[in-house]
Amino acid sequence: MTQFHVIDHKIYDPDGQEFIAKGTNMFAWEPVSRVDSIVHDWGFNAIRVPNYLLGSYNQPHPAANGYATNRRIVEAFTQHERVVIFDAHDRIGQYYQGEEFEQLKAYWQDMAREFGDNPYVWFNLHNEPGRRDANPEQWVSYHRELIDLVRAEGANNIIVVDGESWGQDYHSRTILNHAHEVMENNDNIVFSIHVYEQWNGKNIRSYFEQLHQRGIPIIVGEYGSQNVDQSTLDASSRMMQAVQEKDIGRLVWVFSANDANDLTYQSGGHGYHFHGSNTEDLTALGHLVWTDLQRSENVYPELPSDGFPYPQLTLGFVVAIASISYFGVKLLKRIRAIDSA
Repeated sequence: MTQFHVIDHKIYDPDGQEFIAKGTNMFAWEPVSRVDSIVHDWGFNAIRVPNYLLGSYNQPHPAANGYATNRRIVEAFTQHERVVIFDAHDRIGQYYQGEEFEQLKAYWQDMAREFGDNPYVWFNLHNEPGRRDANPEQWVSYHRELIDLVRAEGANNIIVVDGESWGQDYHSRTILNHAHEVMENNDNIVFSIHVYEQWNGKNIRSYFEQLHQRGIPIIVGEYGSQNVDQSTLDASSRMMQAVQEKDIGRLVWVFSANDANDLTYQSGGHGYHFHGSNTEDLTALGHLVWTDLQRSENVYPELPSDGFPYPQLTLGFVVAIASISYFGVKLLKRIRAIDSA
């Protein structure tokens, strides 16, 4: 099966079409029957699934059942050509170290063996590493070591790398200043920020522009309505305007709410209470997401090797346009000369 691949700051799907993720985070313990709500009622094209390796939230390591839970999720969603992004979610604002890092490395080796032949599975190496102050040396070497392990298993899946500062990268700017050190000699690397309170009132559009100017591919792996007891709707709204303009992927936190990031006003705030028409049940965050999903994206096919991205844009067509432009300019100059005589 053909791979997803990254060219400059854009992602292309296995059919060569530009891919813009419009997804949601979903916990691994949720039943795979949620696929109907996520795919058909909402219309998401990607999900992001936290995996816990160290017993966080009393969750078993995915290897405890031989990765059967992850396989069920992958089978349920990728048969609909939906992207499934797995992330290691234990050490938020930190790094796995010592024996924990060995467990993380073994996990990604296992995941590469399990899903390396499925391009719709992406690997998000570490959820929200590092705190406010940038630690670029560790961030670069840490992720390059994990990338090497995945690629050594023959897996060329998209790899997603979160920024520092709890994934928000506002204070650290590690992605902006050091992404190319991770990308060097590595293909199919995408970076991710999480948009919460650090971005309230800030010009996130400018941040995205700087990334694109430097050829750095970026997605928003999480955004929501609240974080650390602060509303983040301002940041999410600013982000949404910017990503729609810049064709940047985005995944909301979270489908079945376990915090204040509710998509609906129904029991638990869970997204599965929405059936595609009962918009009165949507929260402000739910409306932001639903409105975005109704929007058509301007996506284009990958630029082929002959340099002309569209069938009608043939060499003859370009020459004709150039000729018309050339003689048109000459004619305009002659008319102006006659008028001034």
